[in-house]
Amino acid sequence: MPSTNASVPAWGRNPIILFICVAIVTTLFLIERRNSTDTVSCEDASVLDEKLQIFYSNKSTDRQQLLGSYLNPKTASKNFGPFYNALVAEIVCPWLVRVGNVNDGGKWTCNPWALPENCVIYSLGVGPDITFELEISKVAQERCKIYSFDPDAKKGQRLVNLNSEQFTFTPLRIAAKTDEALRQKTVPDIMKQFSHSFIDFFKIDIEGAEIGLLPALLGDRNKPVACQIFIEMHGTPHQCAVLHSQLGKAGYFMFFYELNGYQPKLSEYSFMHESCFDQYGITNVLSRNFPE
Repeated sequence: MPSTNASVPAWGRNPIILFICVAIVTTLFLIERRNSTDTVSCEDASVLDEKLQIFYSNKSTDRQQLLGSYLNPKTASKNFGPFYNALVAEIVCPWLVRVGNVNDGGKWTCNPWALPENCVIYSLGVGPDITFELEISKVAQERCKIYSFDPDAKKGQRLVNLNSEQFTFTPLRIAAKTDEALRQKTVPDIMKQFSHSFIDFFKIDIEGAEIGLLPALLGDRNKPVACQIFIEMHGTPHQCAVLHSQLGKAGYFMFFYELNGYQPKLSEYSFMHESCFDQYGITNVLSRNFPE
């Protein structure tokens, strides 16, 4: 009498063979699927970048029209609401980090690890918090010299007490006109004093004085005063819009802004000059908030 197992396949007679076959097929399927997914993801990234730029471009006219209305003092709304609704990052920074305190005092920077050797950092207005100065020194692995200025010598004393060659504090007020008797200087005169022609990171928190002082530093688009600017703007919606427009015409692109939950007119902005895009890894330019 013939065996009943004769007509049964080998994998049916031995479950181990069945398990091995299923495992091999499943593994091959997963490998193929992974390779396929990786290819699609790479293709999708470039396609999405293009779609993103097109999307922002399509919104550009409406955005510039709304924000542009703030440039005219006669038509500018006194309400920050529409201003902040329309404002967007103009470039994409893949390595956006807040340096310093997570509360008031920290500044949003782009790829601070890319700071060059012998970099120069200016901090106008030290205030009660020096966490930005301390942390940016660590992030840059102490290859930067940090120059801080504040009219209140007591606020800068903490930097002086560090007794470090990385930090230089000068008790003076930043002003539109240099007056040694009043212990005030212009930024260009400060740069001459320290033999600086360029600032890598430029932190500005001078309680409203930026409205009158910064435009004088933005005259030549081909000779920027700084690579990245972190500024707290104080003023009316019209004044802030004008300063944004002046920065844009000088070749600066905003990559981040932070609303002040206590006072909207004291919000923070971060800008990068177009000549620094390669150094800090910027490849996506999305839009312009204001007409140039």
